[in-house]
Formats: sequence, structure tokens, C-alpha cells
Amino acid sequence: MVWAPNLFPFITIEKMERLFKVDRLEMMYKFCVYIMLIFEGVWLVEFINILRYNDSLNEIVIHFIEYDYRRIPSRIQTSLVRKFVRRSFISGSVYRISFYFNFIQPLMILVQSYMMSEIGPNQFVYNVLFAFISSEYIRITSGILFALMFCYFFMIQFLKIKLQYLMDKIYLFCNNRINLRLRFLPRKFSEEYNEIYYEIEKFNQTAKKYFFFMEVITKTGVIFYLIFQRHQNSSNVFNMMTMIIIISVFLLENFLYSQVTALPDHNRYIFRCLTSWNARTQFHHQITRRSNAKNYIFLTNKIKSNLFIQSVIECPMGLRCGPAYFIEKLRHLEISSLTFVFVILIYKKFIWNMKPQ
Repeated sequence: MVWAPNLFPFITIEKMERLFKVDRLEMMYKFCVYIMLIFEGVWLVEFINILRYNDSLNEIVIHFIEYDYRRIPSRIQTSLVRKFVRRSFISGSVYRISFYFNFIQPLMILVQSYMMSEIGPNQFVYNVLFAFISSEYIRITSGILFALMFCYFFMIQFLKIKLQYLMDKIYLFCNNRINLRLRFLPRKFSEEYNEIYYEIEKFNQTAKKYFFFMEVITKTGVIFYLIFQRHQNSSNVFNMMTMIIIISVFLLENFLYSQVTALPDHNRYIFRCLTSWNARTQFHHQITRRSNAKNYIFLTNKIKSNLFIQSVIECPMGLRCGPAYFIEKLRHLEISSLTFVFVILIYKKFIWNMKPQ
């Protein structure tokens, strides 16, 4: 329909623009085709990697199958599951309502056009079938992306809770005056930290491709829709629903990124607690004479503790958006501000078109 607009028995682009009361509708169709090609390419590559057992997600799944969840308090596990179920229900309801509304609207327009004899019976049947097949493809594709997004959201929340749980234990340890007598950190902190870092790094190898794909969809979608809205002379239901979908995807992306930015913040807080404890222990202890054997053991453990504290700030504890950038609070604020400008321009144009000409 985009590259062969006069192909019988489909309705031409010009007639669809008159039916939907929009201009330059082929831009939205081309954008959907481009996104479909990107999605199918990514899906094909991931499918081949899974068949060859080369996908990094396999390792993290195997790791968590054997994970002992009793190490995390049951109240934290219950809170995590409740948040996941509640937000999944809300977003799933919004997704289904918006999808069926976007399918019913063109169907009603086709029925109205057929009742007014603007299209023939063959065109009506073929276009209804085309609209149904297209809507089913969009429903399945969007459902996969939504399910994938919430699986990633659950994984991010789980890793964030593990890191926050470790952060609370380190905070209590560092603020206990009795622990100032210790000359080096307990080994359990470094082991637990290294385990969390391993899990985040393995998860990042898969998540960074999805984040980059979502970033491409969001930014190109906003730009395409801004150009599309530039050619509109009036506002209608089609423009309003498209704008709601674009803004909803933008808000979902920012909400997901806001959860990711907590990982580097927790990591920096752990570093501040450990450096503060290390400085106070250095001040607290007096230089005493020790035998060579005890001095050697003390220096060895002290070097290990200092190396661990130094590695905390040097490790990139967080996720990446593909090859583009590391997701942290400052970079997230910069990218969100740029997209927010486009959203304001879209809203301004939409309000301007609502004014009587």
C-alpha cells in the first residue's frame, strides 16, 4: 500500500487520508515498515543465538535456577512480586485498551465508508482482512516487547534489591563502632559484591541490545511523528491516539531507565561508606609492634581490602544502552531533556491544530 498506492483492491493512500482526515499518512506506514524490518532482524539474530546456545541470557538463567533465594528476606521477595504483578496488570490493561481501540476505529471508518457507498464490497472485505492481519501482527509484536520489557524490569528490580540489601549491610557494618577495631573488611562483603557484579554484567550483555532497540524506536518515532504532525491542519482521534502512544512509550522508557540509574547510585554510596570506614580505622588504630608472621598476614589482608574498595568505584556497576552510552542519572537526564523538547513541540502543534481555522 505504501510503495504501490494504486494496487487493487486496496484503498489508495489518498482515499485513506480523506477517510481518516489526515495528511501524509504514508509517513506513518513507512515508519511502521522500518520498525518491522528492524524488529524482525533483531528477532532473527536472537533466535539463531539461542539455537546455537550463544546467547548470554542462557548463562544468567542457569545461574538463577540454582540460586538460593533464602538469602534474601521473604518480605523483600513478597514486595518485589506484588510490585511486578500490580504494574504488569496496569500496563497490560492500558496496552489492550489502546490496541483494541486502534483496531475498532479503522473498522468503524471502513464500515461507514461501505454504508455510504464510498468503497465497493471487494475493497471492504480485502481492507478489513488487511486491517485484521496488520492489527494481529502489531498486537503480537507489541505483546512480545511488553513482556520482554517487564521481564527486564523484574530483573532490574531484583538486582537493585540485592545491591540495596548489600548496601544496607555495609552501612550498618561501617557505622558500628565495634567494627572499627577490625583491620580489614570481612570476606563475605567482597564475595557478595563480586557475585552481584557478575550477574549485572551477564544481564547487561543481553539487556543493552534491547535498550538500544527501544532507544531507536523512541527517538525515531518522536521525530517521525513530529514531522507527520507538521503536515496536519486539524486534530482528530487518530492524531490524539498516536500522540498518546508516543508519549506512553516515552514515559515507559524513562521509568525503566530511572530504575537502572539506581544501580550506579547504590555503587557510589557503597564506595563512600567503605572509604569512610577505611579512613576511620586508619585513624583509630595505633602503630604497634608485631611479629613478622602476623605483620605479613595483616598487610596481606589490608591490601586485599584496599584493592576491593578501590575496585568498587572503578567497576561500571550498571547497564549500557548498546554501544551508545552508559545509563546513569546525568546521561539519562540529558537524553530525557532532548526527547522532552520534541514532546513539547508535538503537544504544541496538536493544540494549535485544535484551534478553529
